[in-house]
Amino acid sequence: MKLFRLFLGSAWFSAVLTASAASTDPLETGFLNPPDSARPQTWWHWMNGNLTKEGLTADLEAMKQIGLGGATIVNVDCGIPRGSVPFMSPEWREDFKFAVQEANRLGLELCVENCAGWSSSGGPWNTVTNAMQRVTTSEMRVTGPTNFNAALPQPHTALGFYRDIAVLAFPCPRAKARA
Repeated sequence: MKLFRLFLGSAWFSAVLTASAASTDPLETGFLNPPDSARPQTWWHWMNGNLTKEGLTADLEAMKQIGLGGATIVNVDCGIPRGSVPFMSPEWREDFKFAVQEANRLGLELCVENCAGWSSSGGPWNTVTNAMQRVTTSEMRVTGPTNFNAALPQPHTALGFYRDIAVLAFPCPRAKARA
């Protein structure tokens, strides 16, 4: 019985020491238990109208479960098969309202990009000449020395737009003879 009392007393003493050693430093306490306003957020890609209310709820509940504080909705469509809920259609707006209600239910902050695309880089007001660009190339080998006077092959175009940037010409190293 003495051994049991000694064990119980040691356990109680350890608990008291642990409780008294708990930090009263607000910085440390805030770091160990961050407020909701300090939780990370993520981009939430809505993939070209492929939306369901069940999917929206599942996504938001998963975000809450892993400790996110919220998300920013980004509507994207490049190369993604078109879904049944077109951007800004009445159905899309209904799904958006539903997502906001679900985020509020879960205590998540929800933001949204101000247009379809990548933060104002997409939309009908942005012409193809001002849209995001990609450098493409083509190659033509010519044996010389010679005067070259011909059209170069045009590289791949996107959305029917192409503009030359530069032409580079340089001597290629000779191929080594194989033994």
